[in-house]
Amino acid sequence: MELNEKIRSMNDELENRVLERTKKIQEANNELEKFCYTVAHELKAPLRAISLYNDIIKEENEEDLTKESEYAVDNITMYCGKSLKLIGDILEYSKMKSQKLKLVRVNMNKLVEADIDEIKILNPERDIRVNMPRLPVVMADEFLLMCAVHNIMSNSVKYSAKKQYTEIIIDYEETAEKYIFQFTDNGAGFDMEGAVNIFELFNRMHPDTEYEGSGVGLATVKNIIEKHGGRISIKSAVDNGCTVMFSLLK
Repeated sequence: MELNEKIRSMNDELENRVLERTKKIQEANNELEKFCYTVAHELKAPLRAISLYNDIIKEENEEDLTKESEYAVDNITMYCGKSLKLIGDILEYSKMKSQKLKLVRVNMNKLVEADIDEIKILNPERDIRVNMPRLPVVMADEFLLMCAVHNIMSNSVKYSAKKQYTEIIIDYEETAEKYIFQFTDNGAGFDMEGAVNIFELFNRMHPDTEYEGSGVGLATVKNIIEKHGGRISIKSAVDNGCTVMFSLLK
């Protein structure tokens, strides 16, 4: 009996230590996220100021600028724009990660159709073709799910820019516990051997010189799907498109 009591006491003590350390790690992660959010937010104002003063310099000295100076000024404008976009994506990611779910019944057909309309407005020069069946109604946070779908479909448009048209095929499977959605496109694709960390923040499969991006989109999608208790995966091949699959619990 004494031995059993001692073992039980040791187990309780070990469990308490694990819980305490887990709590400390969570608190440290929360502090780090707050710090990153604050830094990103504070960087926006000086970058906007740099961009503004740079535009003034170009406007007031346009006739006097050498080709080298004009090139430098244009590069400042470009990199300020990219940095502001990256900061915006980081802030959005941080916001999504901390946002609590507001579960409602979401008609996936209406949600996807609304996003298709938005993407076509944002990309008027692209021939965007979307095929999908009648999709189910799911329990989800409508705003967050819209953000996830928008990120996936925007990637499809971006990475198929060198193709004659963008094709997105949407489908789903149903099991007793969940729905599994698939978004397949005809984009550039990538080698799966280098895709181990594809859902991590800032991870990209294509250089910025080929396709612009921040490496935040898929990390945001993963965060949203996992918030809903689902899973996400991806498969692709070079020059053979990409398929993003995610599940949502019923």
